[in-house]
Amino acid sequence: YERGVQDGMVTGMVNGMEKGREEGREEALLQTAKKLLAKGMSVADVSEATGLSEDQIRCRAAIV
Repeated sequence: YERGVQDGMVTGMVNGMEKGREEGREEALLQTAKKLLAKGMSVADVSEATGLSEDQIRCRAAIV
């Protein structure tokens, strides 16, 4: 029983850490997108450079 609880805790921690890393990577890409847009790059070019979709850039980088 204790081993199962420990395994569950470890699995939860690993999953939580991975989710945090993924969110951090996306946030870094969004910050890069904002900087590129501020320098005059098009949404399409920023999408190509960052790998984010044009919708993600428009919605999450506060571009209308």
